[in-house]
Parts: sequence; structure tokens; C-alpha cells
Amino acid sequence: NGKDRTFFFASVERIEEINPRPFTTTVPTQAQRNGDFSALLSQGVIIYNPFSATQQGARVVRQPFPNNIIPTNLLNPVALNLLRYIPLPNQPGDALGRGNFSGQAPTTNKYYAIISRVDHTFNANNRIFVRHAYTNRNEQDENFTGEVNGVRASGFVQDRINNNLVADYVGTFSPKFIFNFRFGLARFDNVEASASNGQIDAAALGITNPSGGGFVSGIGLPRFDIPGIADILTGIGGRTPENVLNRVYSFQPTVTSIFGNHSIKYGFDYRQYLEDSAPPFDANGRYRFDTSFTRLNDL
Repeated sequence: NGKDRTFFFASVERIEEINPRPFTTTVPTQAQRNGDFSALLSQGVIIYNPFSATQQGARVVRQPFPNNIIPTNLLNPVALNLLRYIPLPNQPGDALGRGNFSGQAPTTNKYYAIISRVDHTFNANNRIFVRHAYTNRNEQDENFTGEVNGVRASGFVQDRINNNLVADYVGTFSPKFIFNFRFGLARFDNVEASASNGQIDAAALGITNPSGGGFVSGIGLPRFDIPGIADILTGIGGRTPENVLNRVYSFQPTVTSIFGNHSIKYGFDYRQYLEDSAPPFDANGRYRFDTSFTRLNDL
């Protein structure tokens, strides 16, 4: 009648950890977004017009922008679109404008674990159990820009998901013959994406693929590296979605035979390891900027 034949167990665990990360960095001022860098002239910072380059002997020499102001017709529309998602300064900086933005970029980890097991006895000679364990660690980090105009221009979201399943059957076919069969599945999913995934893409900034193939839509901002000024603008956009899937299947049939005072156990262990990976390879583009074309000469 099933009484005292079926037993089950389940547990649920949840841990949420938030680590504050206060920071101070530098962002472009409103004047700089309009091309006006005149405030930096007194600090000896001069921006040279890349279109004014002439060759003088073996050197390439450029002329400065008048009053350190870049004409509006030379402001790149892609850059202007990107700046819509970069916060404005929220505090005074130093004489060069450095350290004009402070905020919080907390690291958030949410961990879930669900473990369950069911044991069932069909009769005195046949029994089975099934066990399943599920864990998921969700991490969100490096979102230094916050959310501006509905887009998180920096940071990433990552899920590490584990699923483990075991089924085990034991049959006593006779006092001298015992059969055991076990099946196991271990699966690990690592899913990682930019925080702007699903919010925006390269096409929304006005970038077109020169190969004509087009970018993958909706996978977040391209990566922009602008070294030498601030962390917030180095690696902005960040990560293209990456998926890693690992699976291990196992089968272990075994037989135990009893001969008088002796027993022999024999069988085999079959395992299959599968790994699928979709690395990012900057599928939405990667762009690096430095001072090579906006300085006096080619050094």
C-alpha cells in the first residue's frame, strides 16, 4: 500500500551578499561634451587638430584648435551618442578636472541552492533513489556608470548554474545475485553578459559594420578603451555575451555475485564529457582611442 516505502527530503538555501564599492573617477564635463576644452589651457593641455597635419622634414606636425575648442562639425556623432549614457560630474575636480565624479558600484552576489532526494522501496528486493541538486550564483559587478537614460554603460552580469542528478537502482534478484545501476548527470552553465545587454547595441550608437555583415543586435554596447584618463571610460561597454556549457554523463552498472564465503563485484564505469563554448571575441566591436592624432607631432 506504499506505507513506509517512500521517503523524501528537500532543502532550500539562499544567500545574498552586497559589498559596497565607493569610488572616485573622472567623467567629461558638459563643456567638454560640446567640444570645449578651453578650461584646460591654463594647465598646459593643448588639443591639436588631426586634420591639420603637415609633414615637416621627417616629422608630422599639427596645429592646435583655436582656444582648445573642437568645432561642432568635427564632433563624432557616435561619441555624442555614447556620452548620453555617461553620467555628468557630481562634484568639483582638481585643476585638470580629475576626480569630478564619485559613486557606488557595489558587487552583488545572490546564491541559491535547492537539494532534493526521493527514496522508494518497491519490495524487499527492489529499491531506488533519485537525488537532484541545483545551485545558481548570480553576480553583478563593475557598474561604475550606474543607469543613465535607461542604459547601464558599464558592468557585467554573470550566472553560474550547476545541476546534478543521480538515479540509483538496487535489485536483489537472488540471495547470491545483486544488481546495481547508477546514472549521473553533472551540468554547469556559465552565462555572462554586459550590463547593457538587451538595452542597446552598436547600431543604436550609429556604428555600422564595415564588412557589411552587421553586428549582433541587442547584445549591449561595444567595448571602448580610452586609456590615460579614467577607469570609467576604459573598458566601457565591456563584455559580449559568453556562454559555456559543460556536461558529464555517467553510467555505472555493477553486479555482485556471492559464492560461499566469497563475493565478486564487477561492472564498468562509462563517462562522457561534453563542453560547448561560445566565446565573445568582441562580437559588437572594440575601439581604442589615444592621443596619437591629437598631439603636436608624431614623436
